[in-house]
Amino acid sequence: MEDLAAAAAEARLVFAIPEGERALLARVGETLVWPANHELIRQGDDGHEFFLVLAGELEINEDGRRIGLVTTGGVLGEMALFNEHRRTGTVRTLTECKLVRVDAHEFVALVHKGEPAALAMMERLGGVMVERLQQAERAQSMRQVSGGAASDDEASALRKRMLREWSLRYHSLGEPGKLEVRPTRSLTSAADIAIAHAPGAIEPCVAIHNDPSATWEYTARGRLIGVVSNGSSVLGRGALGPDATKPLLEGKVILLKRFAGLDAFDLELAELDPTRFVDLVCALEPTFGALTLEHLASPSCLAVVDACSRRMQIPVLHDEQHCTAVVVVAALLNALHVAGKSLLSARVVLSGEGAAAAGVGQLLRTFGVPRDQLVVIDREGPLHGARQLRSWFQDLAAEPCPRDRASAIDGADAYVGCGDLQPLSPPELRSMAANPVVIALGTPVPEMTWPQAMRTRNDVVMATSDATHGNHVTTLLAFPHLLRALVDCRATGLPTPALCAAADTLASLARAGGPDLQGVTQHFGRGYLLPAVTDPRLPQLVPVAVVDAVTTAGLAGLRVDIESYHQRRQRFTPTLGST
Repeated sequence: MEDLAAAAAEARLVFAIPEGERALLARVGETLVWPANHELIRQGDDGHEFFLVLAGELEINEDGRRIGLVTTGGVLGEMALFNEHRRTGTVRTLTECKLVRVDAHEFVALVHKGEPAALAMMERLGGVMVERLQQAERAQSMRQVSGGAASDDEASALRKRMLREWSLRYHSLGEPGKLEVRPTRSLTSAADIAIAHAPGAIEPCVAIHNDPSATWEYTARGRLIGVVSNGSSVLGRGALGPDATKPLLEGKVILLKRFAGLDAFDLELAELDPTRFVDLVCALEPTFGALTLEHLASPSCLAVVDACSRRMQIPVLHDEQHCTAVVVVAALLNALHVAGKSLLSARVVLSGEGAAAAGVGQLLRTFGVPRDQLVVIDREGPLHGARQLRSWFQDLAAEPCPRDRASAIDGADAYVGCGDLQPLSPPELRSMAANPVVIALGTPVPEMTWPQAMRTRNDVVMATSDATHGNHVTTLLAFPHLLRALVDCRATGLPTPALCAAADTLASLARAGGPDLQGVTQHFGRGYLLPAVTDPRLPQLVPVAVVDAVTTAGLAGLRVDIESYHQRRQRFTPTLGST
């Protein structure tokens, strides 16, 4: 057995981990060497330890099937950290292997004490576990599609428990929550404090009083976003309330920082009355360069967004309505192209009755989808002119109109499910036209899952809200870059051409091919309809297209030289670390 400090130094080379975590390994780990063909972990056994692979190669088997390979730099047995000690697979060495063995109980005790190195490594290992659980879920889905074993309900339930346990642990590690506030100016002396607060700060106060536009020059408003909700409709879980919505809004804030370089405040308002909620939101205008409204109940959210947009001189973005529309239209443009069809001639069925359906439908009409080629279905059936329709849906009533849901879907080229309605059934999918497009956005379960669609028809072009498979429809592709552009040109509103520009740019980036989440180059086709959220071209090109569109629409409060702005955006690199 080698000296533990030397082993920790070797681990640093393998994992590129910082000094504190290397010292932690030296304290709580021991280095062991196993020969080839040694059974290190047996499926079903209890496990109270995890391993860091310093050298060698090991295979992971589940129920006799090889499901993975772990080599130098890998991690094994990390689930022992998350209150699930039963081993879910068998691990055998393929070569002589050198590993650091760490007792999970001892390690977790350090986490509970708040030791920084243990907290950092816990977060690293939790990420490894999530990736493995997602890979296992994808592998199980592929086996189902290919006619393999039926769904393993016990394994799926275990994965859900593990994800839930890590999610709770992740949000409570160290200082609870995901945010902190940091100054951008020096505060090391009494002179610094005097300029930053009083009496020095009175000078920009007076300047702004004399010229309100100076707020953009002397404060952080030009890069500050308000993320606002009352928690009345939260990701398919209903009215969880403002307190329970805070973890999601904190997540939105850090995504804006990481993917767009924007600062943001999350604001959870304890107000369900739409009129009073609008008053509270509008009173926030002097603080922010733009607002994004989140997790609001339908149908009142549509009236809330309209009222705020009319009353405020800053952009008001509604994630479910505007950003969903941008990403869906981009996916639909590309999916129909793959299917050999055109958006202008395809018959599209849109299932939904909330903000997402209204936003998608309106943007499709803007893109030129004829009224008689777009059928919107709600709980009462297809929308038509003889029904009493809310204003947001009046332009979406098909004329002539199919008589019922089944006849609307029969022969359709594309189906877009916007949640909260009945699933798309296999017989309905079989009734659609050749090379049908299905975009299923239901949360937490899409209207049709990827495996269900593939088992039903092998010519289907599929995109869903489920991140387990490709073509993940997520508003993260849109909102950071839209908001970046809107504040950079000091937009006084959110023009529809800006949404069109964002959708067109997303579609064109996917058609050009690009890196997936693992950095592997993908080529445009059925499995790559949308760019990955980490695609470095997104923060470079989407804001430029949006700024150009806002300027052309006459809603830019600041004249922006597009060429210079393009060069500035090319220098921006999304940051995905913890600091």
